[in-house]
Amino acid sequence: MLKRVVIAVAALASIALPTTASALPTIINLDATDPGNEFFIALDAGDYRVDPILDQFIAWNAWGQETSCDSDGENCSRGWIYSYRFDSLDTGDIGVGSGADRFATAIQAFDNAQPFAFSLSQMQEVRFYRPDSNFNDNEGGMSLQLVEVSEPGMTLLFGLGMIGVALHARRRA
Repeated sequence: MLKRVVIAVAALASIALPTTASALPTIINLDATDPGNEFFIALDAGDYRVDPILDQFIAWNAWGQETSCDSDGENCSRGWIYSYRFDSLDTGDIGVGSGADRFATAIQAFDNAQPFAFSLSQMQEVRFYRPDSNFNDNEGGMSLQLVEVSEPGMTLLFGLGMIGVALHARRRA
């Protein structure tokens, strides 16, 4: 009987408990044409991932033009890029993506974007922004999705399972 109760509670907990923080996932839209467009968010200690997504923006162009691209639309001297900066107390200010990887189209830049993972040791504010100082000729922007990758619900399920094992062992003894 006890085993059935523990299994039922664990099953209900797995359905009822979210696996991400209540504010996540969060969509971050960085408009490259707006010089003040930064995104700040307070996050708890944990592990996070930032994924490039197709939402309001695909990629950005810091020059408003594409020049000197090769036949594949890559290695442009000016073109579409997918890069941004991330800043937190734990990581410091770091660049994500390469502003040197320039493409003839926004979708090519997006297709070459990579996810970014980071960990926070304590609750803190993090900032996302674009690495450009002249916004007058910019086009586009970047859309990112921030998700927590830890599974707090799984920790609870593991704990309930261990309690069930202990109660079952005690009952048999």
